[in-house]
Amino acid sequence: MTRLELIIEDLERRTKTIGCCGRTGLLSYLTELGFTSKSGKTENHKVVSHPELSRLSEFRTIGIDCGHGMAKSVKPCYGKTVLNTLKKYKEELETIYKAQNHV
Repeated sequence: MTRLELIIEDLERRTKTIGCCGRTGLLSYLTELGFTSKSGKTENHKVVSHPELSRLSEFRTIGIDCGHGMAKSVKPCYGKTVLNTLKKYKEELETIYKAQNHV
């Protein structure tokens, strides 16, 4: 099982309870997969992008609101958005991850 598949499996299990930060939070997982985030309209709103994925596909950005406390669970819709994005671009992300990590 690849690292991306493990992350997808974990997100499927914890979509309703996952937080933004921490070792297994949304931002940590996304960073590990090559995504970058910056503050959006507010400090807690994060705009997430992936330049290489955008080059290979129609992906541009997704938004996550971490305003519910970085260690606390985010609203399930944000976990679902990340999960759906990872599933949709799984093939491209696998290629990018392997190239960047020499797997």
